[in-house]
Amino acid sequence: MRLTDPFELPEPNNHIKVKTRGGLHGYLNDAKATRNTIDEEGWLHTGDVGFVDDDDEIFIVDRLKEIIKYKGFQVAPAELEALLIAHHDIADAAVVP
Repeated sequence: MRLTDPFELPEPNNHIKVKTRGGLHGYLNDAKATRNTIDEEGWLHTGDVGFVDDDDEIFIVDRLKEIIKYKGFQVAPAELEALLIAHHDIADAAVVP
């Protein structure tokens, strides 16, 4: 995992990138999407914003892109999370586009 700050995010948050030993092959039949997601060094740009604390625990606190497209609608993950955690049986929720 690598944390980078190309967007001048507020401290201590950084953009999270990951790389696997087996490598990431990209999107099937979509070279443009692959180029936009996996860099030349093989790092996958997750779109997640987070940090690692002093105990080496990873915390994801935000997303760089906040839109989910569904049947022509654009929905923010935070809206869905707020709806979910409003339910009395749900303690916490994370929506990942």
